[in-house]
Amino acid sequence: MDTFNFEPTVPSPLTMQQKRQFFAFTDGSDNYPPHLNLAGNVPAAKTEASEVQKSTLSTTDIFNKMRLLQLASLLPTLVPQTFISKIVLAVGGVAADAWFGKMGTPDAGVRLQDVENYNRKMRAKWFQKDIFDLPNVGDLEDWYSDARFAQQHFTGTNPTTIERASEQWIAHFTKASKDPADKKAQETIMALTYSSKESLYMQDYSYFRKAAGMDESAVIKCEYEETYKEDGKTKTRKGYRYGCASVCLFYLNDAGTLQPLAIVIDWRGSADKSVTIYNRELIKRDPNLRSLDAEADKDGKTVDEAHDWGWRYGE
Repeated sequence: MDTFNFEPTVPSPLTMQQKRQFFAFTDGSDNYPPHLNLAGNVPAAKTEASEVQKSTLSTTDIFNKMRLLQLASLLPTLVPQTFISKIVLAVGGVAADAWFGKMGTPDAGVRLQDVENYNRKMRAKWFQKDIFDLPNVGDLEDWYSDARFAQQHFTGTNPTTIERASEQWIAHFTKASKDPADKKAQETIMALTYSSKESLYMQDYSYFRKAAGMDESAVIKCEYEETYKEDGKTKTRKGYRYGCASVCLFYLNDAGTLQPLAIVIDWRGSADKSVTIYNRELIKRDPNLRSLDAEADKDGKTVDEAHDWGWRYGE
């Protein structure tokens, strides 16, 4: 990222046009969805007057091969068999385990606390390499907070971008719930559309089912086979991984803090078929919003974010 001027340590005196050449995206010819051209692709930038270019990397160059083999051995359904042969996968998985160590089972617990404890335990091992070398979001006591949720959209494991909230989604969030407990949150969102509409942003994944050619009410899931130990024997069973088409509404307040206001857990084509969760306590936490609601100013009571389970589930 530093070498190719994507995120240089020392700012480069380049023009906007020159910088755009570095931030070209691939055209899909490498059989992957469009992504940042990691090779910098300066030659292509000189000949292709487009923000979309043919990748200068081969399919396998996109990944660190050892890490890819480790991932394939841990989650085989994520890596197509046409990409890595079974023999290479088997041998490579052993090599990856020897080089990086076992990944462990962070999802084996039944409580969120179990996952936190697993993270701390693995981080404490002085001999553990690779992903446990450096601090991570799980080390933070407030990893579940609104502030961290917003931050993770930009600096998390899968950083993304947000966009100005559309009329369609603003309308949805102002009337999606009939629960009296959500009334104040909906009124706050409505007030913001009049006072600070340009400060409302959204993360919109509602198109996932349509993009995958699925029915709007279908469950997003994939089937895989996993191995496990029972009574000293290795057994196999079918498992499922699930996805969702979520939508999140944010408010950028005057202090420059990005605040999540409401979340559609999984858009199923209509408000009636989807679950929308509101950040009911935000108007009591954020001074920029409290002025919009006199009653919130009066009681001033808040729910501890660590135990606001409905909202934590949404995030």
